[in-house]
Amino acid sequence: MFYQQLLILLMCSLWTTTVFAKFACTNQQVLIKESTSPLYPVNACFVQNHPFTLKPGERLVVQRADGKTLPVNGYFSVKELLNKGLANIIEQFVKTISPRAPSPDTELWAIDASAADDAFCVKSNQELFLQRAEAQSTETVIFTPTDNLDQPFKYHWQVKQTRLPWPKELPLTDKVAYFVEMEGQTPRELTFYQVPEKLTGNDLVAWLTTQECLRQAVKFSEMWDQQILRRPTTPPKPD
Repeated sequence: MFYQQLLILLMCSLWTTTVFAKFACTNQQVLIKESTSPLYPVNACFVQNHPFTLKPGERLVVQRADGKTLPVNGYFSVKELLNKGLANIIEQFVKTISPRAPSPDTELWAIDASAADDAFCVKSNQELFLQRAEAQSTETVIFTPTDNLDQPFKYHWQVKQTRLPWPKELPLTDKVAYFVEMEGQTPRELTFYQVPEKLTGNDLVAWLTTQECLRQAVKFSEMWDQQILRRPTTPPKPD
């Protein structure tokens, strides 16, 4: 009898340990069971109404306190992203731009070779340019693929030249990265992201921000606001 009672106690203990091992969060939280997003590591706990933000193709599986698992798939939600402080992120970035002179990358798809940006977003078949602020002398910028340091590509500006087309020798596939080195400056790593098709308006601004293409997000937001403000009103047709 003693051994039977001991066995029952051991089984109950194992069952309790297993249950709590499966769900280590509070009743007001969800547990990350599966994740392909670096923002949400497996076994992490989040409040039940947490505004999960996913990039295209990323996937989450969360578990509630009652044991039920729920998949979270697909694109981010612009509304959720705004709730997380998108406006504040852009506002803080705008404050870092000098009001005395426009940034050299005044166009949405122009890359500022001397900026400290570490990300740039591109669209398929979109013509890109490389820009510099000063044009009083010749200058060289070196692009080196991060996965092939033996193949640097040198880009030359002539005097009075401020903008050059992006070299066809450098592919811009999604998440491709290059070390960018301007004369006299420390090399920086620049990663390119392909913009999903059919994104526009606030959706595009939100997506650019999630990829940390903040300079482009600010510029597009300004362009979008101007288009809305300048949109002509159509008078109603007479009956």
